[in-house]
Amino acid sequence: MSVATILARSAFKTIREWSDLYETLTTLEAGGGGGGDTITGGALEPRSLSQAKANATLFSDFSPAGDGTTNDSDPFIDAVTAALADDTNLFMGYHVLYLDEVGRYALENPVFTSISNLMIIGEGDRAVLVERTGSAAWMSFVSYTNIAILNVGFDKHGTSPFGGVRMVAGNGFWFQGNHMWDSLSPGLDNAGDLDHFAIGSSGGALNPNENWLVTRNFFEDLQPSFGPLRHFEYSFNTVVRGGMATAGVGFWANSDGWMIEDGTIAYNKFIDCRGPALAIEKDVFSANNTSFQRLFVGFNEFDFLNYAQTGMRFGTTNDSVQQTTDIFKDWYIVGNVFRYPRYVPSGPNDAAMKAFVPADSFVFDHFTIQGNRIEGLGYPGGFAGGMLLYAMKNSYVESNVVEAGGIQVFGVPTIPANNKVRNNVCAGYVIGDSHGDFIFTNNRMHSVLVASLGQSNIDGTGNDIDTPTLITDGPGTRYEYNFRVANLEGWDPANLADGASATQTFTITGASTSLHMVRSVWLPSISATIGWVVTGTVSAADTVTVKLTNNTGGAVDLGEQDVYITLEKRPTLAV
Repeated sequence: MSVATILARSAFKTIREWSDLYETLTTLEAGGGGGGDTITGGALEPRSLSQAKANATLFSDFSPAGDGTTNDSDPFIDAVTAALADDTNLFMGYHVLYLDEVGRYALENPVFTSISNLMIIGEGDRAVLVERTGSAAWMSFVSYTNIAILNVGFDKHGTSPFGGVRMVAGNGFWFQGNHMWDSLSPGLDNAGDLDHFAIGSSGGALNPNENWLVTRNFFEDLQPSFGPLRHFEYSFNTVVRGGMATAGVGFWANSDGWMIEDGTIAYNKFIDCRGPALAIEKDVFSANNTSFQRLFVGFNEFDFLNYAQTGMRFGTTNDSVQQTTDIFKDWYIVGNVFRYPRYVPSGPNDAAMKAFVPADSFVFDHFTIQGNRIEGLGYPGGFAGGMLLYAMKNSYVESNVVEAGGIQVFGVPTIPANNKVRNNVCAGYVIGDSHGDFIFTNNRMHSVLVASLGQSNIDGTGNDIDTPTLITDGPGTRYEYNFRVANLEGWDPANLADGASATQTFTITGASTSLHMVRSVWLPSISATIGWVVTGTVSAADTVTVKLTNNTGGAVDLGEQDVYITLEKRPTLAV
């Protein structure tokens, strides 16, 4: 059973509990390739690598040129063949091939079919496998069982797009401690660039790739791209400037029957990736048998220093077929951090985290989006820029923080959503169409917009909101939320004698005598002084009257200051 499956079956947790459980499971599984059945992975100590090299088959024995130009595919094939036939080189059940000499070994996609239990160990950037000009990939493994590639340097060297290390329809892949880069095309711009793959996987509905561990690798200007894939862990990797046109890291299911299931994507760093940094999505479906289920996406860091892109996107960008099943189901997205030092969202559909469908063709079911933080968005007071979540149902959006951006949640018409949005802090919030039973409680935000609800039943209690709200109620809707409004023009009550009072009216758009009452009035200069009495009432539409009485025992001139008023909406029940 994979880490993701165990997590998905667990009860609701705090972020600390999520982190502790993840660490415990991965320690017990020793990396486990996500499946824990066919691969033993984990973090290898240098001593372990030395043991693996001690009796390994040596690549240098097969006379590769190592000059970065000459085709070394034949010596590489011969070395792999010899390694698999040698039982004296076994380590952890793998036949070990060691890239033992410094060099740049150009490969032209040697294809290995139906091989098992092969480990390739390198010397980092000292012994580099170069993707030869015109090659379709570095190498390919088809119908494989238990392949491990550790501590190898890979240079794509400006070759054609796609390619990479290609894994097709196999079981057991361990890829750790490798460095993959493109020496001839560093820092590629987004415009016009094609995808340059670091790792590529493919298969089908009946023969997906299974039991993968991809961990502690460093990818530069290249895109790890996966699918179909089941029982996997992608963790502790760093991707810099990856992705070009489609994604920094992509998990795809673009053909009938493909799936991305039972996976863990955790503790990775995405730096200046494009298009977006992490994509878990489909392109075009023509059938209903595609699945994205039981995924844990946690504690990843997304840093956008020079680019403005979506950090994480899941769903589809090009769907014209009505889906009759919920293909995105049972996800946990927790504890991720998105940083945007210079990012200004361009519009309402621009967001750091985006669950998107262009049509109401399917829904995201049983998602927990918890404890994520989005920093540095340049969109103060708006709804855009934070989380844009379409077609959600039976889902939690809990304890997230969005600086200067918003959270938007939309349902699907005619489908009861039954979502819960609780304890979030953000600049703005939008509740979209036809949510069914909806709980929206204890959130702190600048503004909220609830519109076009149809037959929705909303329980909106205990929320703190800075500015008034546009509300379009559905039947069975109850609100109990607060406006916190600072009168920025200030109020100067002049010199008040002991026992004297002063009154002032303030315009608060949206305040209603029938719907609201004043919960509190705060003047900073008297907050620590005994003897002042401050009261407030909603005296007319859009108007609050504040009365200040001096019982301090002497005359006081407070001077001009801001007044903070909290309005509380009276609990109501519309039937």
